[in-house]
Amino acid sequence: MRYSRQREAIRACVMDRSDHPTAQDVYREVLETFPRISVGTVYRNLMQLADAGEIRLVDVGDGTSRFDCNADDHQHFKCVECNRIFDVASIEPQALEDALGDSVPGMPSSFVLTVYGVCDECLKESQD
Repeated sequence: MRYSRQREAIRACVMDRSDHPTAQDVYREVLETFPRISVGTVYRNLMQLADAGEIRLVDVGDGTSRFDCNADDHQHFKCVECNRIFDVASIEPQALEDALGDSVPGMPSSFVLTVYGVCDECLKESQD
């Protein structure tokens, strides 16, 4: 992948955020520096960065691609109240295999897990 100032700005935008931004979120931020950039250019570069393993594509089942600065293996928690996404420490494939027992017709090598619930902040707000 050759260097471009736009791609570097897109990468920096994702790396500076921990909120798992959408392509639209990244586009709005990068637009301030590159007013002629298109949404398509941002999305294409995000996908190239994800394919290269520099960032991670996150799908939490809502039909929107999100991007994560943490490309290491880990899972996610999505708050059903505020829609924020949080990183969760990864579960080892062996622990998953042990938990699933014989219900899996083979040996798991990887998996994607998103836990849904209400985050601590939303829980606190609902108690006030």
